[in-house]
Amino acid sequence: MGEKRSVAMAVSDSNMSSPELQRSPVPEYTAVQLGHAGEESQDDSRELPRYDAGEYSRHGDGEDEKRAFLSPQMKRTGSHASSSASPPSSPGMTAPAPQSESTPWQVAAAVSFYILAALVMVMGNKWVLNSVNLPLYFLLVQLTTSVLLLRVSAIFGYFRVPTCTVGLCKGLAPLILVNVIGLAFNTYCLQAIDASFYQIARGMILPCTALFSYFYLNVRPNNYTLGAIGVVCFGFMLGVGTEDMSVSALGIVLGFFSSITTAYHAIVVKRSLPLLNNSSLDLVYFSNLLSAIILLPFAVVVETGDLLAMTSTGGSALSTFISGSFLTGIFGFLIGMAGTLSIKVTSPTTHMISSAVRGIAQTFLGCWLFNDQLTSGRASGIVAILAGSIMYTWSMSKKAAAPSATPVRSPPRQTAEEDRYVNRHSHKRSLSVTTANARKFYADSKH
Repeated sequence: MGEKRSVAMAVSDSNMSSPELQRSPVPEYTAVQLGHAGEESQDDSRELPRYDAGEYSRHGDGEDEKRAFLSPQMKRTGSHASSSASPPSSPGMTAPAPQSESTPWQVAAAVSFYILAALVMVMGNKWVLNSVNLPLYFLLVQLTTSVLLLRVSAIFGYFRVPTCTVGLCKGLAPLILVNVIGLAFNTYCLQAIDASFYQIARGMILPCTALFSYFYLNVRPNNYTLGAIGVVCFGFMLGVGTEDMSVSALGIVLGFFSSITTAYHAIVVKRSLPLLNNSSLDLVYFSNLLSAIILLPFAVVVETGDLLAMTSTGGSALSTFISGSFLTGIFGFLIGMAGTLSIKVTSPTTHMISSAVRGIAQTFLGCWLFNDQLTSGRASGIVAILAGSIMYTWSMSKKAAAPSATPVRSPPRQTAEEDRYVNRHSHKRSLSVTTANARKFYADSKH
């Protein structure tokens, strides 16, 4: 992504800006990218190309955290373009040459592109889900569209289709399983709640990412990180607690589990990338392709009856499903490129601020397009979650920029008493006594 390789898709929304993967970039979590709702995530771990490597989200939430989580490392390794530097080189693609500092126009264009793509993704998904009750087939069309677009990119030399083997599929099995489950949670959550409440329902992505990073990546949160997590948790409780169940309780539960899968998805991505030579595009391709294969039988069993009824009736529902599925599939493909480009030409903090702007715009668009209600509690919860996410990203970027090299210390000098001991007893030994041995002999003689 980013450049030619930034074509990866978004798989999980960045309203979710996701936390400890900040050292490496990771793509959005959308179906197109890696299977979620069209956004990003963050983590402080040491190696995951954010994949920013695009996006992992299909509905536009949760990826910011992921991205912040993976961004810094990306910049250092150049393996992923998502939140830092240019994406890792992959077979058939030439690694982009290092670029000079971005101009204000480049930053503005990248940020605007990202915000527009993410907003179209979320609103397009909500539009289709409000009109048609076929969430699994809807995801299936999006995933298939993403794979086809990558195939088309291969025709023009922007991508080389990787070889699929049984061993590779087994290695990617955990990623595909988490991706499919996460996509399902994201989609059903967005269907059950208002678009303006979607960010609150999935507001626990940052705390979950920090928790998984601690247990699986041995990343210890500092005081700033804990403070940011506290602010996000407060925003989630404030937004949910003031709703008086005016939103679906099921939607809140689905949003919480969506946060868990989105956060864990970033961890699995870090472990899966080495199987593909750290190529984010290859990971996006296999993630979408294999997720579509896994999703197909469930869609056939659960929703075929509704699909046949809709096709026989025709009308606006069918046209909405067809046009909306392909539109969101294309933008799911573009949002990976947009998210990666945004992190490539801006800093992680700037990217998170643009994600916050997108979250606020998404809330007002939900009120305007779908007549959502914006209560004071809902608005306060959104502001707190966004503030905590920005605070977290800022602290992670500071931590990544801090020098990590430890000063070289001179070996401790031998004491005068140890010198006298060595002089007294060294004649009894045929070999010279080193300072370390002298200390040991001296210590033993005292017992």
